[in-house]
Amino acid sequence: MAQIVNKHINFKSMKIEVHLLSQSKAIVYENAKNAYTKDGMYCIYKQDGFVDKYPLINIFRVRESY
Repeated sequence: MAQIVNKHINFKSMKIEVHLLSQSKAIVYENAKNAYTKDGMYCIYKQDGFVDKYPLINIFRVRESY
């Protein structure tokens, strides 16, 4: 069985802007680890280990930096 040597992996943070249909200003994430879609949701994996999820049907536009 393999051992985990280093628990902490350095991720490059990315900036994500989520523009919802019902809002005039974007929701901005400055230090997100990753973003992906799953089961009709747009998911943002944040530095604090939490994931914020938005229904794809409610999203007008998403901007991501890499």
